[in-house]
Amino acid sequence: MPTVSSAKKENTTASTTEPT
Repeated sequence: MPTVSSAKKENTTASTTEPT
């Protein structure tokens, strides 16, 4: 399920960049 992995990776990056 590469789609789930990609979405999870994107979410982590966005979440880390948003709070910063």
